[in-house]
Amino acid sequence: MAQIEALHQALAEERATRARLEAALAQAQEEQTATSAILGLISRAPSDVQPVFEAIADSAMQLFGAWSTTVFQHQDGLMRLAAARGGAPGSVPFRGELKAPHPPTDDYPPGRAVLTGAVQHVVDADTDVAWSSRFPDEARARGFRSVVAVPMLRDNDVVGAIGVTREPAGGFTPGEIELLQTFADQAVIALENARLLTELQQKNANLTEALEQQTATSEILRVISSSPTDVQPVLDAVAESAARLCRSFDCDILRLDGDRLVLAAHHGPIAGGVVGEFSLPVVRGTVGGRTVLARRTIHVADLQTEEAEFPEAVANA
Repeated sequence: MAQIEALHQALAEERATRARLEAALAQAQEEQTATSAILGLISRAPSDVQPVFEAIADSAMQLFGAWSTTVFQHQDGLMRLAAARGGAPGSVPFRGELKAPHPPTDDYPPGRAVLTGAVQHVVDADTDVAWSSRFPDEARARGFRSVVAVPMLRDNDVVGAIGVTREPAGGFTPGEIELLQTFADQAVIALENARLLTELQQKNANLTEALEQQTATSEILRVISSSPTDVQPVLDAVAESAARLCRSFDCDILRLDGDRLVLAAHHGPIAGGVVGEFSLPVVRGTVGGRTVLARRTIHVADLQTEEAEFPEAVANA
């Protein structure tokens, strides 16, 4: 009889062990699926970090049985809420000032994680004396007690934080915190990929612009050398190059002749007058006249809003 009871006990323990192992395996598979999905997002859209933040928030909610999840970016001294999930209907709303860009403060876990660069783990917000009264009061009013926040670290810089809350006290397991740190690492990879891609695109754009300018300069020099006694082809080439490089519809070149500016060259579909015949007075009310009188470059972003400064120019526009 004792042997039978021992066998039943051993069988029960084996079943319990198997159930624990199966649960652990299922959890590990869920975690692997989540991390793989996030890596897939990073590889498919290296310039867009928002889907990565959204996926991290969703995965943390599901895997941790979370009450809420927040993902913050930290840049130029300000934290920006990038993604948020959860929160019970009818509870105290998410702290209003945290929705807008704000400097990190140490009275809530994600802010302290950014300031310290360290994991912030609150086992029970009701009893943790490491926080000012504002955080426990807020946690109690909203309905959660366990909190963890991990920083997003790129070298020595903190570029964000992920915060997760749960209703019951008891905190998070080391495995859960490690998984959240993996999510933070993936967020950093996404941010770094986007930054590097943006830098590469900017460098390519700068190189393209420099090449276009060099090509235009070379073309004008070629025209000068081929027409040493005729200035008109040179002016025409300058007008065409200026319009193309500035992505402009039209370009006029005006030549000073006495007290008037004579149209010397034009490129574009909108002709203000006949080259060599059309002219403008040298007055402050035209952009060309102001340029001559001031002896400096004049830049007008929107002529229609500058009628008081350039009445003649607006009238002729």
